[in-house]
Amino acid sequence: MHAFLIMVHNNSYVFFENLRLIDSPQADIYVHVDRKFKDFDYDRARELVKMSELNFIEDRVNVKWGAYSQILAELLLLKAASKKKEYDYFHLISGSDLLIKPVSNIVKICNESNGTIFLDSRKLDKKQDTKLYQRVAVSHVLVNYFGSRYKLASVFARLVDKIQTDFKFYFLKQDTVKRKNITPYFGANWFSLPNDAAKFLLDHRKGVRDIFSKRRNADELFVQTILGNEEAFKNRLSNPRRFIDWSAGLAHPKILTMADYERIMNSDAFFARKFDATVDKAVIDKITLGVRDKNYEGEV
Repeated sequence: MHAFLIMVHNNSYVFFENLRLIDSPQADIYVHVDRKFKDFDYDRARELVKMSELNFIEDRVNVKWGAYSQILAELLLLKAASKKKEYDYFHLISGSDLLIKPVSNIVKICNESNGTIFLDSRKLDKKQDTKLYQRVAVSHVLVNYFGSRYKLASVFARLVDKIQTDFKFYFLKQDTVKRKNITPYFGANWFSLPNDAAKFLLDHRKGVRDIFSKRRNADELFVQTILGNEEAFKNRLSNPRRFIDWSAGLAHPKILTMADYERIMNSDAFFARKFDATVDKAVIDKITLGVRDKNYEGEV
């Protein structure tokens, strides 16, 4: 049995379509709805799920971009699922993602992978990756304001943070990485973790908080760093099986469209992101129809 963990912040068309794709006797679904979102359609979600057990996280977090709240939401999802059942794998996705392989396919590949950890990860070099290294090396006290809806507040917080970061790092010589004697790793935060890796993260929640609270965009560091510093896990890291297109050169991935369809479906990924029905609804419908047809045919 696999657990699918979904972080949601709106009633997106793609999220509800994805629920129908995940719905399977081989999968349970856990959803964290951002606390600031007040109008989530719980009834619609429950109506769509027929075979999976659908669970909503009650202790919701106000998720702020770049802040520790993102890590907390992920840990709450892992904790809720691990308390419920002994799952073989835990898959973290967002409300903008789609399955592009049937659940039966994903379950088979994961269960036959000898405990592979599907996670984007690379080791950081202090000199070559200084800006990424600084995310965890020093505290970022204004990080909660980076994603403020007030643009002036966001710009001010980022500017002051840059000044403070360089001052702490170069003049005060602050370095949590060195002080904690850890090797930092970096990558996308979406993962597919086997049970033992997920349990290890939960067992080390205090360490996660001590190292990564008041850090910047640490959701792209904490899983990689915690697992990468443990001999039992670091050699099991592999392709995250996510189709994500960064070719636009922006701070966020490209919104996928029908022009990307063949590349998406010909990839070895389990999931693709990100989608937006207001940009291209047709590609969402075509993918969901294709995946449902394969699932119906029993393709594994």
